[in-house]
Amino acid sequence: EEIVHFNSPFKFFAISLASILLISCASAPTVSRAPGALDISGAGGILGGGSASSGRVSSSDHVLDGEIAGVKLDVTNFDIPMVHNSRVEFWVRYFSGRGRGVFAQYIERLGKMAPIIYPRLKEAGLPQDLIYLAMIESGFSHSARSPVGALGPWQFMRSTGRNFGLKSDIWVDERRDPVKSTDAAIRYLSRLYDEFRDWELATAAYNAGEGRIRRGIARFETRDYWELARKRAIRMETVDYVPKMMAAAIITKNARAFGFVDPTIDPFWTETKTVSLNFPEDLHTLARHAGVAPQVIRYLNPELVHQTTPPLKGYRLRVPTQESANLVIAAIESGEIGKYRGFKTYAVRRGDTISGVAGRFGVAASPIMALNGLSSARRLKPGQVLILPIGRDAIPIIRQASAPRRIASKSSGAPHTVYVVKEGDTLYAISRRYDVSV
Repeated sequence: EEIVHFNSPFKFFAISLASILLISCASAPTVSRAPGALDISGAGGILGGGSASSGRVSSSDHVLDGEIAGVKLDVTNFDIPMVHNSRVEFWVRYFSGRGRGVFAQYIERLGKMAPIIYPRLKEAGLPQDLIYLAMIESGFSHSARSPVGALGPWQFMRSTGRNFGLKSDIWVDERRDPVKSTDAAIRYLSRLYDEFRDWELATAAYNAGEGRIRRGIARFETRDYWELARKRAIRMETVDYVPKMMAAAIITKNARAFGFVDPTIDPFWTETKTVSLNFPEDLHTLARHAGVAPQVIRYLNPELVHQTTPPLKGYRLRVPTQESANLVIAAIESGEIGKYRGFKTYAVRRGDTISGVAGRFGVAASPIMALNGLSSARRLKPGQVLILPIGRDAIPIIRQASAPRRIASKSSGAPHTVYVVKEGDTLYAISRRYDVSV
């Protein structure tokens, strides 16, 4: 995961360039945000000397014309407000200068995310240039994580994500999913705009929390974002948040003018297929039957927390092509996929080994390692929680020890099955094995 840690504003130069843009996250509604990763404090600050680094917003704001930072713009049409002031120009110069290498990667990633984001923004009636909010939030990284726990391409906090329909549990974290998180971000941004009726305020609220923006408006009796910024009603992270989004839009829509390569639109995500799984399965097995590398399945399903699909009936797994989908479906029908009927968790104790845990619970060591992403059987730590499979291969053993027998019901005459419980059985596993409810 891409994790950014800022203990002090003055540790900037010890931090990777890739961290700079991963500075913000969508906060829970009406709750103030914790301090973000990048804090601009005073003249000189962490961004160097001169007034451009002061964190102050110039009073000479004006509408963007055909030139900024000495570069003549080919495109000046935007569907979100665009201004030209010292902060916007500073970030234009930064992204096209010191931050060029990382920003070039973000432009490249936009090519894959655009086919997901643009149609959804259009369908919702939102400005398509809001895609640049995701760009400055995460660089379109599924694994981007902020120091305060915001996650995914749209940097949702767990509570905020749940408020807007994103599931987050032991099996999946939908904040990572590019499609589901985009839909949630659209719902959130729509609500923010409905309240503030201004995209500068709405996007600032996405970063700072709508409560902080409401308080600033009430205190200073203005709905002008730049005026709120000048009066320091907004913390410095958010003061630069909107200028960064504007700078990202200006550069990306004029990529060649700034010496970048135009993003290549890649329909990668929109051409993937899904397969319905009724039983959990490890990703290595799924990848083998799909005819692709495990990394491909993992990349296509970033919401998965473990190296396995969850024990949910009808879970939709993404695969890259229809051919892969057909191969997986064939493996399901033949019984080669679906060897697990459920899972249990086990907290590692001092002295435990993979082989010892496997023997204790009657499962092989290799699936335990695969499910928990372990490359070495020796890397167990006390307190570590392991996911242990309950396999279908346990059923024949149970039958040999005490075979279920069918008897007639006295009331209806319908046959029932008697099942003798074995140590380690769970109601969930037995119900899934015999397709009955608990």
